[in-house]
Amino acid sequence: MMNKEVLTEFSTRFNDLLLHLRSFNQDEIDIVPFQDSWTAGHVIEHILKSASSLSKLLLGKVAATERDPSEKVRQIREIFLNYSVKLQSPDFIQPIQPVHQKDKLVKDVETTMQEIESVIKTEDLSFTCLDFELPKLGLLTRLEWIWFVTYHTQRHTHQLKMIHQSLHAAQLKEENR
Repeated sequence: MMNKEVLTEFSTRFNDLLLHLRSFNQDEIDIVPFQDSWTAGHVIEHILKSASSLSKLLLGKVAATERDPSEKVRQIREIFLNYSVKLQSPDFIQPIQPVHQKDKLVKDVETTMQEIESVIKTEDLSFTCLDFELPKLGLLTRLEWIWFVTYHTQRHTHQLKMIHQSLHAAQLKEENR
């Protein structure tokens, strides 16, 4: 069943995100690792802004879908997992907080993850969500939205890894002086 596959992948990606978030210490959360980069805290804030409104959208107005409910999944995957392309985030999910508390970020990610997992387990994912339309992609099904947040999380987990590596490479360089 499609819910089981998407639940497994969703849980894997969010657990991977939590693993990488936990690898930062509190002092590293708000360090800019290189020019034009977000901090680890900014990355998580962005993911939370994007994902936390998703459960509301998934439980909002829906309609029966007149097409394959997974039709846009491939396109969504190609957009988010092409790491060579820098994507521009819409203003409403841009990170704005200058300081982040790691423990609160971890708790908020866990809460958001549980909310979305609950939808995956209990709702018909083939329905189309009517409360928000993505530019260029249009209306998405619940299934496509869940893959959207899954691939979005995977992309930003990759970004967290790069930030962590950069911070630790700079730290090593400093220690070897």
